[in-house]
Amino acid sequence: MAMNKSERVYISGKMNGLTRAEWLRNFADAELKLVRDYNYHPDMVINPARLACLFKGLSDRCYMSIDLWLLSECDAIYMQSNWTDSKGAQVEYRLAKAKGLRIIYESDEVE
Repeated sequence: MAMNKSERVYISGKMNGLTRAEWLRNFADAELKLVRDYNYHPDMVINPARLACLFKGLSDRCYMSIDLWLLSECDAIYMQSNWTDSKGAQVEYRLAKAKGLRIIYESDEVE
């Protein structure tokens, strides 16, 4: 499924409750899928796991504030299959719905 190459997409999914290695792998896999399978330009994929690697030690509330700002600058959101197990991803989903963003699910559904 081809997407608009000028469309910015935000990756959402579970982090808390997973090991660092697990969530890093999940977000990296999602980023690769968006570039390879959905034809997004790498610069247009917003991966919040990278933020967590750059700014270690911030509170969950601080990360969430930054994540919601990043999401607000996007045109679409990619929901990993584990998103319903994450309070933060659920908040991101609700914001995306409220803003009318394209919603892409890991299961290949597009809303």
